[in-house]
Amino acid sequence: MYLIIFGLAQNLLYLGLTIIFSPILYLGIFLRRISHSKDGRLKILIIQIAKIGDVVCTTPVFREIKKNFPSSLLSVLIISRAKGILIKNTHIDELIILDDKRYQGFLGGLRLIRDARKKQFDWSFSLAPTLFNTIFPFWALASHRVLLRSKYVSRAAYLASILSKHHIDYEQNKLVLRQYLQMLKFLGVKEYSEKRDVFFDGNDIAKAQDFLRENNIKENDLIMGISPTAGNKIKEWGLLKFSALADILIQNMGARIIFFGGPSDKPFIKKVLSNMKNSASDASEVFGLSEVPALIKFLKIFISVDTGPLYIANALGVPIVDIIGPMNVEEQLDIDEKCEIVSKNVYCFPCSHIVPTAHGCKEGHRKCVQDITVEDVYKAVVRLKERVYLLVT
Repeated sequence: MYLIIFGLAQNLLYLGLTIIFSPILYLGIFLRRISHSKDGRLKILIIQIAKIGDVVCTTPVFREIKKNFPSSLLSVLIISRAKGILIKNTHIDELIILDDKRYQGFLGGLRLIRDARKKQFDWSFSLAPTLFNTIFPFWALASHRVLLRSKYVSRAAYLASILSKHHIDYEQNKLVLRQYLQMLKFLGVKEYSEKRDVFFDGNDIAKAQDFLRENNIKENDLIMGISPTAGNKIKEWGLLKFSALADILIQNMGARIIFFGGPSDKPFIKKVLSNMKNSASDASEVFGLSEVPALIKFLKIFISVDTGPLYIANALGVPIVDIIGPMNVEEQLDIDEKCEIVSKNVYCFPCSHIVPTAHGCKEGHRKCVQDITVEDVYKAVVRLKERVYLLVT
């Protein structure tokens, strides 16, 4: 309760300071607009400080901006955890890392504002309606500030939306990347592709091939990837279930299983492996986020709770089985014949959206994910494999 009250007080303080200084900031924005940058390039800032899956869903925005404004300077403000998925993105000119040591604390925040002002952004696009995403472009003196506004946020964040020059209203149950792209209408972009981009290079492919050889896996084997962990623990399915699922896939289908995750997921994956009767491979400490798409591309099927690697696989066209849990699947995934969604339609499902995101079960039972059985997921894999085989043949 103390942390909640402290957080609310902090938000009100930031909003209050912004309102107090707003006349000066508006003057700064006006002066910026009448004194164009010397090089004449359109300078655009995209703010997407969410996790990997959300960042993958943002990639069409980068491509469409560069397609329509090839000489523009495109900067993206992200968190370090998502840096790897964008570091090879050819549409981006600059990545700004919000949680860089230089930008920590009050003085770090001032340094971030100073650095952003030096770049003289003409446009900013805030893709999540948090208070920071709303007020930062104002302090940065971005001339045109576009916000994905939502009523499902704190009162402070909603009130701050008046500081944005343009906005569209976020709608639940609609594909969020389409809503991101619709924000580009203020730039005059009305036609676009929703294809998501994930980049990797020849070195990454070579590393993936080396990994397969070292684990005695052939490229034409039935290679399946499993990502058993999630940053948001409400989504997690269970260690023993993943162990049992991997064993069944090996025994019944002859699958070669590779487990995916970050270095921090290593202990969990090790426990999953120790509870298996058969052997499987672990890529969690071998591949960084910038490299892992190359290995995912070799998979025949990817099975996961709703987490970042699943969105990478989906963007790469790899068939996926999504143990969706509490998430609203209509908002993020590109659902087609290469997707199988496993869920339990309990009375409170779905409870987690892009906004607001649930971090705990209000009902206290997590039935939407806990009631999903190993057999449920296995049957989904069988259906997907048969359907994809028909598509190929």
